[in-house]
Amino acid sequence: MKDSGINLHAYDGGYGVKVAAGDVDGDGTPELITVPGSGEYNRGKIKIWDVDTTGIGGWTAYLSEEFIVQSSYGISINIATGDVNGDGNYEIITGEGPHRKARDEIKIYDGIGEKKYEFRSYIVRHYGSNVVSSDLNGDGIDEIIIGSGSGPRIMRSLKYLMRMVMSRRVLRRLMLKMV
Repeated sequence: MKDSGINLHAYDGGYGVKVAAGDVDGDGTPELITVPGSGEYNRGKIKIWDVDTTGIGGWTAYLSEEFIVQSSYGISINIATGDVNGDGNYEIITGEGPHRKARDEIKIYDGIGEKKYEFRSYIVRHYGSNVVSSDLNGDGIDEIIIGSGSGPRIMRSLKYLMRMVMSRRVLRRLMLKMV
């Protein structure tokens, strides 16, 4: 068996990259969505990559779209994808952080960078929000799951949330969808 992975250098710098996948352009094939990893000056530059998996022994990626997502203080963002409006296309979901000044603003964009929705989660006032999506109730529309960003209270908040709000079945579905 030959490794058919992808070698993609999405950004310069030493902060890594955050990745999501979803069909944001409606062509029936999921795209890779990237944003620079956590860092105070890693502004939200989202890149959308078309991935060609037809080659044997290696995949190739082509940059198809890129746009800047503004955050409150010009800090990094977290990303996820999901069909949150039921139109059959995935949207890009963003939450700010992690950073002590990050707010709990959630913004949703289409595949060309047009902001469709924006709201506050009111989970925490600082350290931003982690986002993920899944169709929790089986209606064909993904719900947005929001957790507090990295900070001094994150572990206590996550343990409580996992114990009190989500059943094992829902957690299993979320973990399978994130992998």
